Amino acid sequence: SGMISTWPMILNETGAGYLFGYGDNTVKPGFYIYNGKRGPGSPVSNDGFKVSASEAKAMAKLFRGYAHVKRAIREEGEILNSEERAIYSKFKWYKEPPSEEFIKKVEELAEFCEKSGGFRIT
Repeated sequence: SGMISTWPMILNETGAGYLFGYGDNTVKPGFYIYNGKRGPGSPVSNDGFKVSASEAKAMAKLFRGYAHVKRAIREEGEILNSEERAIYSKFKWYKEPPSEEFIKKVEELAEFCEKSGGFRIT
């Protein structure tokens, strides 16, 4: 709930999208590789796409790993002084970590996935 605009980014950044053929490194970045066996819908269209229990458990692990790494990055970033931040920000590889609120939402999503037994994306 409340993550509709960030859902595609969550799938992509955490790697969970690859469970469904979605992600930046697919044939067309940002698009779903349609698999008719799953039925109609897309993992990013909120149209009832089915996520199995085993996929939900895999997603939970990916979400927990993402949150762990991003929280560590936040903590490391908080100890940098302004000069160090300015130097790092000049590098193309440098990205600001997500907010603590966002990390907590991903953790809540992981918990939901672990307990869900599978779900539909609506």
